[in-house]
Amino acid sequence: MKLYVYAAGATFGAGSYNYLNGGKATNLRYFGMPSNKNISFNGNTSFVGVLYAPDAHFTANGGGSGVNFCGSALTKSVEMQGSYAFHFDEALLKEAEEGYVISRWDEI
Repeated sequence: MKLYVYAAGATFGAGSYNYLNGGKATNLRYFGMPSNKNISFNGNTSFVGVLYAPDAHFTANGGGSGVNFCGSALTKSVEMQGSYAFHFDEALLKEAEEGYVISRWDEI
């Protein structure tokens, strides 16, 4: 599934998004268009997919138990609070192209 999001903000509440039955990150792709400025994951969210929203601020609150995010995320900025578990799905590397390098990492 490919989601093209033009809304200014998107909120994912507690629940599973492509997580059950061995969901694969390649099966759910979120594309935030330039108007998409905020993405929030609140509560015990379980998300398996690709999040591509280069103009959006990504906020992940809460967490809970287990892995909350599995896949990849490319956003303008990221803020994680609570016990939030983020896992990069290395299987995505099979379809990746070279060219992007992390330019800055601020550990708080």
